[in-house]
Amino acid sequence: MVHNVYDTESRYKSYESYLATKAVCIIILSQVVCLFATSAVPMVFKQFQNEMPPIVYHLVIAYQAGLTYANFLVPIIIWYQTDRISERRRIMINKLKEQTESADDHFASLEIYWR
Repeated sequence: MVHNVYDTESRYKSYESYLATKAVCIIILSQVVCLFATSAVPMVFKQFQNEMPPIVYHLVIAYQAGLTYANFLVPIIIWYQTDRISERRRIMINKLKEQTESADDHFASLEIYWR
């Protein structure tokens, strides 16, 4: 989105959309990686089936087939991304609180940047 006017609400909404999209992409990527691992590990264990006890082999295969790591990781990723977004907001708010310039000076500098 190209901003021709400094509208804080539209800037905030577009940035929030960006952060949400980024979090969703990370979740999707983790699910793809986890599903690949879930399907690849049984094939690897199949090659070593003769070298391990049958009970271990069957437990590992059942565990791999029954557990989808992606389902386990989704809440962790959501929590982590939410925590990062909150931390970034706190940092930005603290930076704004520590600024010493006046609002007029700030908007004058923004006007220069937006030209």
